[in-house]
Amino acid sequence: MFSLFVILVQMVFAYPQGPNVSLGANPIWNYIGTCDNLNYTVPVGSTLIITDIQKVSTSTSYWVRVKLDGVNFFNTYSTSLLTYSTGVRAEANQVLTCQRGSYDQDILLMGYFTAP
Repeated sequence: MFSLFVILVQMVFAYPQGPNVSLGANPIWNYIGTCDNLNYTVPVGSTLIITDIQKVSTSTSYWVRVKLDGVNFFNTYSTSLLTYSTGVRAEANQVLTCQRGSYDQDILLMGYFTAP
């Protein structure tokens, strides 16, 4: 009985279970800039999880719409910071863009890459 237990223990291997990130040492992504300049395509073989969006403005009357493949997922007049508990998933080849009102807005988007 003891020898059977030893054989079973020898066959056990430990390695990461689940998705592994493989984009070098830093899978963190961010965009800091004007709304008009946001035009980001998620790289092939990657999935981007957007966790935070911040509109930088001196007025709450300036609006911003952040879009994923042309579909709004963040509309704001008064909210200046949004943090998602699970994130917004952007798949490979999807495009992030931004639309604004009359006045240019600076925005900050943060997230991370994960295996698809």
